[in-house]
Amino acid sequence: MKNNNKKTLKKLAILVIGSIIAAYGITLALYAGFGGATLAVLWQGIARTFHISIGTVSFVVALGMILFALIYDKSQIHIGTVLYQIVYSTCVDLFASCHIYSTYK
Repeated sequence: MKNNNKKTLKKLAILVIGSIIAAYGITLALYAGFGGATLAVLWQGIARTFHISIGTVSFVVALGMILFALIYDKSQIHIGTVLYQIVYSTCVDLFASCHIYSTYK
């Protein structure tokens, strides 16, 4: 039983660390002016249109995708799916607030 708990904690730690690194990477790409992944471009457009943060948009879009996946195939959704998006979206907003020199708003 203890071994399973250790494995679970290790997986969660890797998930959180990976989420933070991914959020930092996409934030650097967006604010450096290099563009971003397909979803990041969607997030930028929605964020600019509705004047909300990219992290919030990221979370809302992901929530819609998760809901679609729940309807289509519930077996694909686990705790990591939701945890990743919460950490990722929060960190995108956190890292974006550090880029005050950027012209993106």
